[in-house]
Amino acid sequence: MAAIITYQLADVSCMLCGRLCGVARRDGPGAPLSFRPLGASDWQVVRSVSRLRCPSCGGSLILNEFEDRREFTAEAFLEEESQQPRRGRPPRPFRVPTRAA
Repeated sequence: MAAIITYQLADVSCMLCGRLCGVARRDGPGAPLSFRPLGASDWQVVRSVSRLRCPSCGGSLILNEFEDRREFTAEAFLEEESQQPRRGRPPRPFRVPTRAA
C-alpha cells in the first residue's frame, strides 16, 4: 500500500479564446494523460491533447505547466508517528536503594 500518492496536474486552456477548459492529470512523466472538463467529475484517458477542442469556440487546447502534487493517506500519518522518538525527557533509570550497614 502506498501511503503517499504522487501525481502531476496541469490546467488546460483554449489557445483561441483563452478560457480554462479543464484539468489534465498524469501519474508521472511518460504516463497516460487523463483529462477532466470543467463541471465534470469523471477523468477521461486522452491519447493526444491536439484532439481536444474548446467547448465554447472550438479552438485547440494547450496544457499549462505541470505541477507536482502529493496526497497523504491516513496510513502515511500512522507510519510517521510510529517512526518518531517519544517526546519529552527520558525517564530516570530505576535504582534499588542500598542498605546502610
